[in-house]
Amino acid sequence: MAELCPLAEELSCSICLEPFKEPVTTPCGHNFCGSCLNETWAVQGSPYLCPQCRAVYQARPQLHKNTVLCNVVEQFLQADLAREPPADVWTPPARASAPSPNAQVACDHCLKEAAVKTCLVCMASFCQEHLQPHFDSPAFQDHPLQPPVRDLLRRKCSQHNRLREFFCPEHSECICHICLVEHKTCSPASLSQASADLEHLQGEQDPSSCCQRRQ
Repeated sequence: MAELCPLAEELSCSICLEPFKEPVTTPCGHNFCGSCLNETWAVQGSPYLCPQCRAVYQARPQLHKNTVLCNVVEQFLQADLAREPPADVWTPPARASAPSPNAQVACDHCLKEAAVKTCLVCMASFCQEHLQPHFDSPAFQDHPLQPPVRDLLRRKCSQHNRLREFFCPEHSECICHICLVEHKTCSPASLSQASADLEHLQGEQDPSSCCQRRQ
């Protein structure tokens, strides 16, 4: 995947730092996710600034979807996915092997520097440089940050693309906060609160059963 890293940066939105989704192009020639730019300009108001080069537009420019870039991103993501090992099951921290004390979480944007925070909305970890837009842009003001999360892909809920932060003892599975709606008749607890239960369950059930969606 190393040879794809420079291309990954070129195909990423400088606002959300993720691969472009429905990219649009500004009159100054810069590309952003359509939703990211719309949210930024909605908060910013007139005059409208390009988030990348700070070009000024007194009237909000008419934006059009960049269909060529959209196709390139889709092909890149498909190639990237083919190179990644499957991550169907995540082992809860209580049962996972202890990480090396020197191990660090890498920045998901540059894949080089150590991450300083993980964003629970972007579902990605960022180094100090690539985290800066979360502080500079109003579009990220409601994005909760926490210390870097290891094995983020394995800890994501495949249904809602959010971090699994709760454990449902009734179904013996780890769930995200959106899953709580489906488990409203259950008694889920945060993973930290459920750590004792998880340790107890370790000897009573197959370790791979936790965090799998019920059939």
